[in-house]
Amino acid sequence: ADLGGADLRDADLGGADLRDADLGGAYLGGAYLRGAKSLMRISSCDGYDVILVEWPDGPRIGAGCRWFTVDEARKHWGDPANATPRSSVEDGIRHCRLMLTAVAALLELAQAMGWKGIP
Repeated sequence: ADLGGADLRDADLGGADLRDADLGGAYLGGAYLRGAKSLMRISSCDGYDVILVEWPDGPRIGAGCRWFTVDEARKHWGDPANATPRSSVEDGIRHCRLMLTAVAALLELAQAMGWKGIP
């Protein structure tokens, strides 16, 4: 399904199979996702929900308005210059570390659950 840019705020996606769904730019704040297949989420990581969606060519990471491959996410948050504007450089660095930790945790969970193509 092409859900790119969709406002899915408070949508009930429980049990939905989101494999291959294009969620690029979709807003999922408050969406009910328990039991959704091929999707995992860590809520409120430094103010963002970080979402991992299973795709045939590898997982995708969503956070806020960002939609990345795993490599793109690591590159983006690996560079503190790309941090969302924060009150200080230290806050930007902390933000990037938290986001990378969330990505790593989601990938670890996906691998433990048997997802294919986890880098």
